[in-house]
Amino acid sequence: LISFFVFGLLQNQLLQHSLYQEFNTNVFGNKLPADLAITWNARLLRTAGLTHMRAMGRKRMARVDLASKVLTDEERLRSTLLHELCHVAAWLIDGVRKPPHGPGFKKWGRKCTQAYPGIAVTSAIRTRFSINSRIYASITRRAAGKWAGIQNQSIQRKCVA
Repeated sequence: LISFFVFGLLQNQLLQHSLYQEFNTNVFGNKLPADLAITWNARLLRTAGLTHMRAMGRKRMARVDLASKVLTDEERLRSTLLHELCHVAAWLIDGVRKPPHGPGFKKWGRKCTQAYPGIAVTSAIRTRFSINSRIYASITRRAAGKWAGIQNQSIQRKCVA
C-alpha cells in the first residue's frame, strides 16, 4: 500500500511535470531544457521555491527546488513554478543572473502574465503563503544573542513579502 504522503508526493510530481511542459510551451517557446531538474524539498520553509544557477565553462545550467510544505495547492504551485522558471529563462536563454529580480526576470514575468493573466509573477523574495507544518524536533530561535531551543508539536509560520 502506498501511504498518503507518498501518494501526495507522486501527485505533486506529476502535476509539476505537466505544468512545466505547459509553461515551457506557452511562455518560453520550448527554449528551456526538457529535462530541467525540478525537485521537491521538505527543508525549504521560508521560501516557496529556489533556483540554483551555475556555469561550467560556456555551458549554463539551472535546477529548481520547490517547497513541499509551502506549495500545498495547485495555485501556489503554478505561481511559484512560473516565478522560478523566469529565473531559469533569464539565466539559460538570456545569460543574465544578476540582479535576480532585474530587467531579465521582469521581461519573462511579463510574458508569463500575458500568457496567464490570472497569475501575477512578482519579485517577492519571501513567500506570501502560510506555512503549515507539524514539527517534532527542536526548533531554534535567536534569543538574547544566543541560540535557544524550543519544542512544539504544531507550528504555523506566516511569512509576508
